[in-house]
Amino acid sequence: MQGGNPGISVNPTGTTLQFTATGTYSNSSTQNLTSLVSWSSADATKATVSNAAGTNGKATSLAAGTTTITATLGSVFGTTTLTVTSATLLSIAVTPVDPQILVGGVIQLTATGTYSDGSTLDLSSLVTWSSSNTSKATVINGLVSGVAVGTSSITATSGSISSDPTEIEVE
Repeated sequence: MQGGNPGISVNPTGTTLQFTATGTYSNSSTQNLTSLVSWSSADATKATVSNAAGTNGKATSLAAGTTTITATLGSVFGTTTLTVTSATLLSIAVTPVDPQILVGGVIQLTATGTYSDGSTLDLSSLVTWSSSNTSKATVINGLVSGVAVGTSSITATSGSISSDPTEIEVE
């Protein structure tokens, strides 16, 4: 399972977090087992976790509190504690700020949310990304691709909160 004890907010309701299960074998090799393990939440009143194809390991917040998320494959399992807070999202910042890329080039942007309790969370896979000029630059999950010379503003949005536009200059 991914490291640390992750957290998500219950605000907005249904905030999600993708977990990853990585198996380590006796020869020290590793393999992503996310779609092969059985996922469970010890307290489904706080958060649920999906076993459905395509959303395996995606936890959804329901109420403030903590729960243990478990990934099981046969007799082997891994756990982590998930904290669901009642903090509300105040702002989203996108980095790097105003980068330049070449036509045909790519750059990965990161969206960081700041919450009412002062905490921050990488929201890159949770926000909706948009480009103001897709003929110049496109964006999918924060990965910006330079299409043609010019500029485009990239924005990350979660619910009613949006980042300030990040100006991408394609050269």
